[in-house]
Amino acid sequence: MPYQSSSYKLRQIQKKKQKRRRIFALIAFIIVIGGLGWVLFFSSVFQIKSIAITPTHFISINDIFQKVQERLNNQKLFKFISVPANLILFSKDDCQIIKNSFAALDSVECQKNYIAHSIKINAKEKEVAGLFCPSSLSKEYKKCLYVDQSGIVFAFAEDDFKANNSIVLIKDSTDRLYNLGDRIISGEFSLVLKIKDILASHHLQPESIEIDDRDVSYLFENGFKLFVSQEKLKETASVLPQLIKTDFDLQKLEYLDLRFLPKVYYK
Repeated sequence: MPYQSSSYKLRQIQKKKQKRRRIFALIAFIIVIGGLGWVLFFSSVFQIKSIAITPTHFISINDIFQKVQERLNNQKLFKFISVPANLILFSKDDCQIIKNSFAALDSVECQKNYIAHSIKINAKEKEVAGLFCPSSLSKEYKKCLYVDQSGIVFAFAEDDFKANNSIVLIKDSTDRLYNLGDRIISGEFSLVLKIKDILASHHLQPESIEIDDRDVSYLFENGFKLFVSQEKLKETASVLPQLIKTDFDLQKLEYLDLRFLPKVYYK
């Protein structure tokens, strides 16, 4: 009996020691994790101290800076713990949100420098493909707009900007009010530009392009007009080169109507 009692007490002592070891290990783990978390997210080790932004033309650098600051101020750990501006937490999603905040931005690359505690925002703006002057907007704001290769309105045009051979003047006859980021046609605008380039390659440079809800009209200095359906832009881009080469001298026509392809009307 004494031996059994002694053995039982020994096991109980060992169990208590194991329990204390587990508690101490858990406390040590929590302290290590807490310390690591503090170093990573609350100390100055990964804190952002400077923001650099590449020069932009259409967008104020201050506006981009404010948007970056907004993203940094909204940084949260576990979605509810606010932290100082942190390099680790600044992600590609933040970069994409910054890009999506400005219609004039084509791409944004965010570079993090852990040694300098800085972020560099490489902002690339869209290239102007057209000078868009809708009647409703020009009446209200007295300004035309820039559109990109996708037909998206992205900036107000400078007062002294003029259309040229590479940047075409586009007019709108729908009285629709446009906002930055809107598409000017439902069809594929790159095909509108492709048709313009096909014409230009045959020494037929449109003076302007006019759009409405259904059609696209190419207007020329000599009075010639080319009418195209927005639903048949792809067909028109495919047919037009052969049409110009074989059947028509467009310089002598009053108009060429391709809205009802494969039927062709002209005068």
